[in-house]
Amino acid sequence: MANTKKELIKTAEDLLEDIFDNYDNYSTQDKQKVQNLMNNMANLNLALDSYDKPKKAEKTKSLWEKFKEAVGKFFGKN
Repeated sequence: MANTKKELIKTAEDLLEDIFDNYDNYSTQDKQKVQNLMNNMANLNLALDSYDKPKKAEKTKSLWEKFKEAVGKFFGKN
């Protein structure tokens, strides 16, 4: 399963890169679809947080916080 999971993660990264490679040329409607996808991913991640192992208090930003910030910056909400 480990290899399959690694392959899936790598493929998902490649897919995201492919989605964003021509983002500036997309129609407004297609840009909105991409934004909706990113928001849905962020919401799913938040909903699944309860499965994460409790972490010690960290001073660094969580993956969720980094992703949310990046989405906000990219789509102009920050």
